[in-house]
Amino acid sequence: MTRNAPEAPLSPAQLGFLGELERLAASPVSVLIRGEHGVGKSRAAGILHRRSERASGPLVVVDLRALAPSLMEAELFGHEQGAFTGAHKARLGRVRRADGGTLLLDGIEDLALQSQGQLLRVWQERVVEPLVAEQPQPVDARLVAHASPQLQPAPVHGRSLQSPTVHPR
Repeated sequence: MTRNAPEAPLSPAQLGFLGELERLAASPVSVLIRGEHGVGKSRAAGILHRRSERASGPLVVVDLRALAPSLMEAELFGHEQGAFTGAHKARLGRVRRADGGTLLLDGIEDLALQSQGQLLRVWQERVVEPLVAEQPQPVDARLVAHASPQLQPAPVHGRSLQSPTVHPR
């Protein structure tokens, strides 16, 4: 398809999906987008961000599958100077870089269990604790994640955490 080609008309299912995105964009909730590879999950997340009150803030995209497990925590949550060999200065993690905007996590199903707990704290308490930091730091970012359709919300402390889930069609 060339850039100048007209877009195909949207199907009723696509129009319904866009309506759902508009509804979710108007609310502050975290969103999980599930769907097969190549169906437009990242595009849907971009629409959520651009149509939300956070559109003037950053959209920070993190492909969790591309991050080495040994660097995951430092990349997501940041670190203080001297936190590990080679950490010559403090560095903001991607969660803090999304402050005032949206954090898009691609491949959430591949996130290590330890990082899941830390991300849950970000989601519930709106704070992040960089490696070797003495105090948690506040963060105000909307969480949007996308995953394969097989991902199911897991129970936490006997109850299931729920966020709106949308499925690209």
